[in-house]
Amino acid sequence: MPTPKRTSKGGMEQEAKTKKPKEEVVNEDVLMEETKKVVDPQDLYAIEDKIASELGTAVMAERIKESANVLREILENFISGETPPLDMRRATMASIQVRRYSRLIYYANAMKKKEVTLKMESVESKYMQLQNQSSEVGHLQKEIERCLQYPSNDEQIDLVPLEEFYEKAKPEISKPEITKNDEHQQKVARLNFEREERKHLMNTLNELEFRRSVLASDINKKESRIKSLKPKMDSVVKSARSLEEALGMKPLSSDRRSPSFHLLPPQLSVLYIQAEAYKQLVEDTLVTVSVGGDSGEANRMKERREEEGEETTDMEGVEEGGVDGEEDSQEERGSKGSGALEKKKACLLRPHPIYCTIEIVCLDECKVRMKIQFLPELGISVLKWKVRASNVPNFGSLKWSSMMDDLFAGDDGLQCPNAIGEAKLNQLKVNFSSLSKSIGRPFKFVQKLTGSRDEESSCELSEELERVMRAVRERANTRIEMAIALVEMEKGRLHPLLEREGISPVDGVNLTKVLTITDEEFIAKVPHSTCELLKKKELEPFVHLSFTFSTPNGEIRVLCALWSDFPSSSVLSSFSFEKEGEGEVMSEENTEEFKEAQTRLREEWKVDEKKEAITCLVVEIMRVAARVGGKEEKME
Repeated sequence: MPTPKRTSKGGMEQEAKTKKPKEEVVNEDVLMEETKKVVDPQDLYAIEDKIASELGTAVMAERIKESANVLREILENFISGETPPLDMRRATMASIQVRRYSRLIYYANAMKKKEVTLKMESVESKYMQLQNQSSEVGHLQKEIERCLQYPSNDEQIDLVPLEEFYEKAKPEISKPEITKNDEHQQKVARLNFEREERKHLMNTLNELEFRRSVLASDINKKESRIKSLKPKMDSVVKSARSLEEALGMKPLSSDRRSPSFHLLPPQLSVLYIQAEAYKQLVEDTLVTVSVGGDSGEANRMKERREEEGEETTDMEGVEEGGVDGEEDSQEERGSKGSGALEKKKACLLRPHPIYCTIEIVCLDECKVRMKIQFLPELGISVLKWKVRASNVPNFGSLKWSSMMDDLFAGDDGLQCPNAIGEAKLNQLKVNFSSLSKSIGRPFKFVQKLTGSRDEESSCELSEELERVMRAVRERANTRIEMAIALVEMEKGRLHPLLEREGISPVDGVNLTKVLTITDEEFIAKVPHSTCELLKKKELEPFVHLSFTFSTPNGEIRVLCALWSDFPSSSVLSSFSFEKEGEGEVMSEENTEEFKEAQTRLREEWKVDEKKEAITCLVVEIMRVAARVGGKEEKME
């Protein structure tokens, strides 16, 4: 068989010249006649290539199969010895045809491989071009993104809103007829307006700094004058002591007994003096006023403030002279500003080292200790309290940590009452209400007592102090009486309580069980509608109670949530009643009587001030139980 190298260039050119669209299979006899006329081998090769391309692989394979069958038939006849004898001419022609078509199939495959190779090279070339174009597109996209993300200095400036710009800017700066249609000119105009505003603010700052320096020098002069008056005041006090002894007056000597009194901040000094005066005028021996804290830290704080005041006075000229000098870089100013901000945030909620304490003795030797501290950075006074009672039963079941909640209407002590302090908290993004448990509560009545409230008080400090003392005692006594009454009810002594209060019992209803439950137990046992009512309250209840009443038709369980200002505030209740022999549970969601009772306790019910509040509440619930239990005809 000839090797593939016989397909020369001439043969390929001849193939290209003679190649035509295949319309029909060329007659084999005609092609054989053309081969007889060929003398040049290259022409012969071209004719073979033409025959191979026009016949096709399938036709040639079929003809090889036919020739092979002829050879098989001849061999089988020869082996079996059949007649006629071996036909050599036919066998030779079949062998030649097998060889010829095998060569043609080989040449056809070689041409297809070459054609496929050319196509592959073309595809690879185009694929490489596509890869190059893709990388170029990616590179251009990165360049575009980098250009779009390039930070400009003017982008870091916080400009005023567009409406405010057109409202405040002068017409020669805003140029609305141009800037409203041209975004670039609009940005330039806003930057010019920002520059003018900052120049104006800088001038205002310089003016205020000058006024501050004048006021600081005036304050220093007055302080020196007050210090010079102190020896004279001491001599007047000494001379007045003999007069007090002669008149039989009790000298206000608590400041002498408390060495830390002179270190108290002015706001707490006012409270201390008013509390001592109230104690002596009313002759209330159950009130104790004292001063506590770290006197060493207070002295160091006082020295630091004096040094800072002197340094501020000395540095005023340097600061004013440095306005037109060399400016710090933006990074240095940013680092200094952030450091000062963090330092300010750290000491914002730091109280004064010296505090004032007022201890009030209430019913059954229950002691309410109120600790008042002053926060200099916020300009407010905060209150912490602690209640101790060793002789009160069931004392721990009530939340005494909420005793001061709503002591006066609208005073929850969760917000900073000082406008400047509130602005500082907002700037530093400090959530004051979440920190009130640790630093104390800035109630409005505390600000009145210490004189640190913004608006003027409608009453004198002595009247306000008396009002607070009375309210604290009433709140503590109410809770103590409630704790005692609950213990009596748990022991089954409800009727003696009713007789003592002059309240008629409810026939057909008996109180069988009284429990103090947790917040989680209350929420788990009440319906969803009652939970929604509970969420509307800002402050949490101070106690959750569970009452169980027995009626002729079954047991009624009532859950109650009481707030700190009980009985002034409403009562949130939930009822459940399951009749004997029936599986259906009645509640405020499916029973009109329970729903009306819940609404009445929450919105309308008021207790008689002359009677025990918790006892009146139990009787009111028993009346509801009697109506639902079918004993309304026996009620008074």
